[in-house]
Amino acid sequence: MAYFSFRACCGFMRRFNDYNLIAPIYDLLGKLVYRGALHQSQLHFLSELPKGKSILIIGGGTGRIIQPVLELAQPSALYYLEMSGKMIALSQNRLKGLSDHPVQFIHGTQDSLAPNLKFDVVITPFFFDQFTYFRLAKIFLQLNQHCEPGSYWVWSDFVTPKKAYHRFLMKLMIWFFKASTNLDTDQVYDIYPVFELRNWKCLRKAPYFDGFIETALFQKQS
Repeated sequence: MAYFSFRACCGFMRRFNDYNLIAPIYDLLGKLVYRGALHQSQLHFLSELPKGKSILIIGGGTGRIIQPVLELAQPSALYYLEMSGKMIALSQNRLKGLSDHPVQFIHGTQDSLAPNLKFDVVITPFFFDQFTYFRLAKIFLQLNQHCEPGSYWVWSDFVTPKKAYHRFLMKLMIWFFKASTNLDTDQVYDIYPVFELRNWKCLRKAPYFDGFIETALFQKQS
């Protein structure tokens, strides 16, 4: 959830991928349709990450992933980048009562990251599925610049639907998110070639929700 762009709509300027409207019901929608698969897929590889590292989460929504990352990866620094102000507020609320934590919230997009910031781990849960292929590739290149060889990337997202009911769900989701968030794409794309082109090796991957959702652990090669 980090594409900050606008287009004219009905006489006013409307932002692409604006999740402020549906932020309060975002998690509920996912639970109702996918029965926990969205959240579980994001957690799949967290225990395999090296501890004490600098981590970037981009597109984490309401912040359900923050506590598991803190517990399982024990980062030295955790940057939580999110464009939606309401999503940021919900995420910050989850940390109430925790006085000592390494989380730094950044309200903005990948363009908001300081050029000299480097991350040992990047986590993009259901982030790239909201962009056209051109935008997806451009954003990936921006994030890639913040990673040195040896860095890890945890990716979780929908994949091109192969089953009839997956295709139905995909059409329904695209219709809903275009109406509610001004979604900037009409389909999902194969992300693996994008990683491979920049020398990221897929170490492991795992399917969820009968193969409609995938999560993968990548490492940047030298």
